Amino acid sequence: MKTGIISFASMHGRHPWKIGSSMIRGQWLAEAWPDADLWSNGRKFDALIFQKAYWEQMMNDFTGPKILDLCDPDWMDGNLELIKVSKLVDAITCSNPGLTEFVSKVVKNIPVITVPDRLNMGYFTNPKKHIGRAKTVVWFGYSHNAKEVLPRVLSSLKQHGLDLLVVSNAGFNPINSFGVQIQNIEWSLERAYEDIKLGDIAINPKSVFGNYRYKSNNKTLISWGLGIPVAETADDMVKFLEPAGRQKEVDARRVELEKDWDIQLSVRQFEDILKTIWSARKNEKQS
Repeated sequence: MKTGIISFASMHGRHPWKIGSSMIRGQWLAEAWPDADLWSNGRKFDALIFQKAYWEQMMNDFTGPKILDLCDPDWMDGNLELIKVSKLVDAITCSNPGLTEFVSKVVKNIPVITVPDRLNMGYFTNPKKHIGRAKTVVWFGYSHNAKEVLPRVLSSLKQHGLDLLVVSNAGFNPINSFGVQIQNIEWSLERAYEDIKLGDIAINPKSVFGNYRYKSNNKTLISWGLGIPVAETADDMVKFLEPAGRQKEVDARRVELEKDWDIQLSVRQFEDILKTIWSARKNEKQS
């Protein structure tokens, strides 16, 4: 059986590396899964995964197993009629437990399962080696998120004599930098990971505001894969100022990545979900 992955990027004509979820939950998944491929018009597939692709006509017309893969609470801004679409698919997968918990309360007719973001480790074969006291912390992501999280960490960076590197689609230029040296690098398909590795510590402050409870941990995983420890708090930054602390952290996280966060585990999850769907359909026909 061949499974087609209709990603947000492919549906909207975007490059997958410019859309984080389409890269992680579309392209990387297809690359690691011999029996799956990114959807393209005219190809025959036995099953479809709609990765943040709310294509109701295709869901109606396609007769094979269908999975809706969610990574954002898009029902909140009117881009997804969750109950309506749930009646057109056989299962819903979510990128984190917060999404799964909410969707499970609303959708009662089909399984709702967490399939977390995971890494294609083939893209993370040359992790950074740490030498000397930390000089630069790095933040990467969409610029609108930078405006919410970065102003809260500037005073701590100044206190510890750390510069800030921002790798994003737009620059971060606050009115008050607290004296922190800020360097902005535009996100590049070719250089993004090498640019991020210019930092000694990645910062990924937790937030309780807005939709952050629905966010996955993919930025943390990518940082670990690149060999960069992740600080969620000011105390974390202190632990990673010296190279021994940073190297010990990334070495331990490498073991964790290979054990728990390899994209092959997601392949197995999706294969198991599709087997369950096929089995349920077979039993329906026989009853």
